[in-house]
Amino acid sequence: MYSFIIYLCLSVITVHGGVLVDIEERVYEGFRYDPVRHGFMVLLGKLRSSSPEDYKDSCTGSILDENWVISAGHCFLENVTDVPIIQRIRRRERRVGYVLKRDIHMHPRYIESGEAWQYDLALLKTQSPIQFDAYAKPIALAWSTGSGQKALFGGYGHSELGSGIPLMGTAVLEDECLAPFSRPGGAFFCTRSSSQGGPGDSGGPLFTNEGLIGIMLGGEPDIRESLFLDLSLQFYWIEKVSGLYPLHSAEVYPDCLYH
Repeated sequence: MYSFIIYLCLSVITVHGGVLVDIEERVYEGFRYDPVRHGFMVLLGKLRSSSPEDYKDSCTGSILDENWVISAGHCFLENVTDVPIIQRIRRRERRVGYVLKRDIHMHPRYIESGEAWQYDLALLKTQSPIQFDAYAKPIALAWSTGSGQKALFGGYGHSELGSGIPLMGTAVLEDECLAPFSRPGGAFFCTRSSSQGGPGDSGGPLFTNEGLIGIMLGGEPDIRESLFLDLSLQFYWIEKVSGLYPLHSAEVYPDCLYH
C-alpha cells in the first residue's frame, strides 16, 4: 500500500481505522497564522446525518468571495449533509457561513477511485453571503510562475502545539513530485521542506502575494513532501461554476484553460 496520505482529518480515527492521540498534527514545524492577513482561510466542519449537531472531522478551505469557498473534493465524498464555515481567532471560534449539501459542487471529473486526483476540487456556495470584516476576507485566484516560486500554505485544526490555532508553512514549489498520486505530471505542485502538511490540512491554501495558486491534497511523510493541486488547470471550471476568474491573464500556462 502506498504510504501517501490524503489529509481527510478524522479527529477520532485515521483512514486506516487506528485511534489517534488527543492532538492532531497538521502543519508540522509551521508558524502561527495572522488572523487579519490570513482571514481568507477557514475551517470546514462536516455535519453528517448520523450526528447532525456535531462535526467529528473537518477540512480547510479558502474564501473566494462572499458566496464561494474552495476546498478539496475528497473532503466531501462520504455522507456529508451540511458544512458550517468556521474561523478560530485567538482561541475563540465563530461561524461565518453555512453550506447546504445541495450547494457542494464537486468537480464532475473527480472520482472516488483515486484515479483523477487532478480534479480533486470542490466549490461550496454559502447559504447567505459571508459578512466581511477585519478577520473574514476573500483571496483572489492567481496564476503561478511555476517551479522555484516561493509561497505559503496553511491549514486548520489542532497543531502539534495543541493550540487549536491554524499554522502556516513556507514553500518553494517544485513541479516534479514523487508522491504516487502526482500523476499525470503538470497538474500538481509539491514542496519538500521542514514545513509539512498533515491531517486536517486538506483543501488548505497555497498562496503568494498575488493570490491563491493551489490547494493542499496530501503528502508523503517519508520524504516530507506536501502535494498541492495547481488551480490554474481548473480556472475554466471554477469560472463556469462560480463566475470567478483571476484578475491577471496567464503568463506561464496560456493553454491550461482547456485541460
